[in-house]
Amino acid sequence: SNRQIAQAIEVSTGIPMNEVRLLWAGGPLRDADLGLLLAGPAPTVRLLRVEQAWHSALDRIQVISEDALERREDVSNDATKEPAAPHALLHDRRFLLAAVLEEGGSLRHAPKDMRADRELVLAAVKESGVALRFASIELQADSEVVLAAVMSNGMSLEFASEALRNDPGVVLPAVEENGEALGFASEMMRRDRSLALAAVRRTGS
Repeated sequence: SNRQIAQAIEVSTGIPMNEVRLLWAGGPLRDADLGLLLAGPAPTVRLLRVEQAWHSALDRIQVISEDALERREDVSNDATKEPAAPHALLHDRRFLLAAVLEEGGSLRHAPKDMRADRELVLAAVKESGVALRFASIELQADSEVVLAAVMSNGMSLEFASEALRNDPGVVLPAVEENGEALGFASEMMRRDRSLALAAVRRTGS
């Protein structure tokens, strides 16, 4: 069971079992997942160490973030919706870092100053490239941040600054990840023959 795994981790690492959070297939590992996990190829399970009190808030923020990201919705400032997590946690950098490491789209719930936190945003876009949508304007113009985003999901090029959507060093990795990303590049980049060929190779059409 998940509990037994957490107990084994506590014994081998010294991390208290109630601070162990195991992630698999884009979410927290559940007991119901274990059969499927063990039946497949060597699984990639990530370990996060979190405060015991954070688990329920992380569960909730992940569900809200995944659902809203699918609908391309920014719920961070919607006063009609119940907060994804207590106000204090949404202003706690350590909690937000744990949240974006689990689901990059959780960046949507971060306050404005945290969306300008380079380390936090980098962690978010590496987990989910389209989390770039929720980064500050300054970080949407940061080549390292945007490159990490497009390598995770080429379609995140949509949220890059105008200058970077005109930068072949950013557009090419985006197109190599997803050929359709060329549609978000500048007009000059869309006319570039080598990028067009890369897009065709990637999409196979």
